[in-house]
Amino acid sequence: MEREKRQPNHLSFNDLTKMMLKRDDMLTIRFLGGLLDEEISPDAKVVWLDTQTHLDGGKIIISDSFPRVGEKMYAIEVEQAGYDNMAVRVFRYTVEGAMQHDMASEGKGEIFVTFPHPCVVFLSSTRNTPRELKWNLAFHDGQEITLNVPAVLLADMSVEEIARRNLFPIGQFYLRTFGKIGERNYEAFREQAKSLVAALKTAVKCGLVPSYLGAEMQNTIRQTIENKLALSGMEVFDMPDNILETIEWIDFQQELDDAKEEGIEEGIEKGIEKGIEKGIEKGIVIGEDNGVALSIDRLGELLESGHTFEEASKILLQERAEKASAS
Repeated sequence: MEREKRQPNHLSFNDLTKMMLKRDDMLTIRFLGGLLDEEISPDAKVVWLDTQTHLDGGKIIISDSFPRVGEKMYAIEVEQAGYDNMAVRVFRYTVEGAMQHDMASEGKGEIFVTFPHPCVVFLSSTRNTPRELKWNLAFHDGQEITLNVPAVLLADMSVEEIARRNLFPIGQFYLRTFGKIGERNYEAFREQAKSLVAALKTAVKCGLVPSYLGAEMQNTIRQTIENKLALSGMEVFDMPDNILETIEWIDFQQELDDAKEEGIEEGIEKGIEKGIEKGIEKGIVIGEDNGVALSIDRLGELLESGHTFEEASKILLQERAEKASAS
């Protein structure tokens, strides 16, 4: 009996990236740092000023986001693919973001506009997709400014680079950059899929990707593989080593159980350490209290035997010193 060909699932990749970043500040900080090769303080406050999605005939072509991290604003454009008017659109959206979020006026005749740090991410690309956008601005008084806007092409990356630069929010779509899957590239595709899941597992274990988002990323990877197989024809499903069956998928329930067990063990250890500290502190207090009580009793005896308070104090100090030297 002939199997029915599965239909691919259609995902809004731009929105998935954007919404995933908005749910975890540290993921955003690591992502921006890796994307732009910047050192960003992990303590920096993240504020999402605005996010927009732009459509062309009902199809999502770009989503732009303006996160402010610390004192710096970024303009991150996530593109489905390259278009002829790319530089124009990115410039317009960046200017709009600057005017809306970082423009201030001084009196009636002067303004200050701070442009965000822009970057364009291409989830899909061709040989004609630009590796860099350039803005050449000329003013009426002869001033000219040239600004190079970095472009990141997912297809140009490797799994190792995605992991090293903490780019899993876009790296989860890495397998989409492969062409149609057939006998020639099936094995290479399978190895890359296995490597991507393994790299994600390491990132989750190291705390670089939260488990709840890692589970969503793994699901996206799985859906991407299913879509690729569905679009590639029946012969791929009949191959002996099915990709979905050979990948060592992350058992996130087990990861959660392990994390709970580690947390319990760590809590017990800290509890024991804290208990010892408190015990020592309590022992010191008890010892000091006993010492004071004994000293008061001895002082009373000396005073009753006819010594003055000054004489009794000197005798008490001398006896304490002799006792300390003897021990």
